[in-house]
Amino acid sequence: MQHQEAMMTSPRKASPILVATLVTIAFIGLARAEDDVETRLQIDEITCREALKMSGDERTFTAIFFHGFVSGKKNETLFDAAALSEATDKIADFCIDNPSEPLLKAFETIRK
Repeated sequence: MQHQEAMMTSPRKASPILVATLVTIAFIGLARAEDDVETRLQIDEITCREALKMSGDERTFTAIFFHGFVSGKKNETLFDAAALSEATDKIADFCIDNPSEPLLKAFETIRK
């Protein structure tokens, strides 16, 4: 238990696990993309409505990507799962209230 807590609180120890997780997700996404007709998206054109209509897995992968994108833009290196989970709930609420807004705007507004 202490080892798990140390991994979650230390960015240096969590980095290899996070990198491995993201690489795995990327490969899963690439494998799935071969079956999809549209494999290229302009991320600033995806609307909240489109995100809300996504399947569970697609919505999860999209949220992970957008969190990573916004974290990269903010030069954040700490992965705080609880804070990101809370932000995701707020982003979903934002999208429900503003379905025509770009999804990127929702992430940037909530994660400011």
